[in-house]
Amino acid sequence: MSTTARARNLRGQGNLLRAEVLDAVDRLVGDDARFRPKALALREVAREAGISAPAIYQHFANKEELIEAAVTEGFDLLTESMRAAEDDCGETAKATDILAAQARAYCRFADRHRGFFRLMFASGALIENTADATEAVEELSAQWASAASGLREQGVRTQLPPDQLAMFIWSAVHGRITLARLLNTTAEDLNELVDALITEILAVVR
Repeated sequence: MSTTARARNLRGQGNLLRAEVLDAVDRLVGDDARFRPKALALREVAREAGISAPAIYQHFANKEELIEAAVTEGFDLLTESMRAAEDDCGETAKATDILAAQARAYCRFADRHRGFFRLMFASGALIENTADATEAVEELSAQWASAASGLREQGVRTQLPPDQLAMFIWSAVHGRITLARLLNTTAEDLNELVDALITEILAVVR
């Protein structure tokens, strides 16, 4: 929980305040000792961000709007992380290596942004679907499809089209992360497990 007094934002820095509030949601919801979905309140988020409760209303009308924004932010950040992992591989990298790198990026995000990750995949119970959140989900899905599309060019024989294969791989990676949480698997071990998972999936679809 934040205990440092927060300096007042200068004029024109409203977006900075908004980002700080969303970061506070990520920390708060990601903390197992404090995560209580039904009890999450704007006042609690404000306290975590080190600001006054009324300041939140400059950007979010209510808790649902705040959660919707956190969900959208999470999906955007995750997609950006996967794209960055793809770019870091370089133009000469194999499609299998690119796919593995993006799967690892997915794992890193789940570990570093536990709050966002929880809300992103539990949001159906907390908010109604919005256009922004739906678009963000579609972009992430498209990124997985992009990761899978290069496999055929590398010679990996698949019966499923790229979008369906991508959904299959995404589901497997996401499920492994969920099990890792239950089994208290370390982030390092999870990366190794996901690498092995990708290898096994590719062995099956060849």
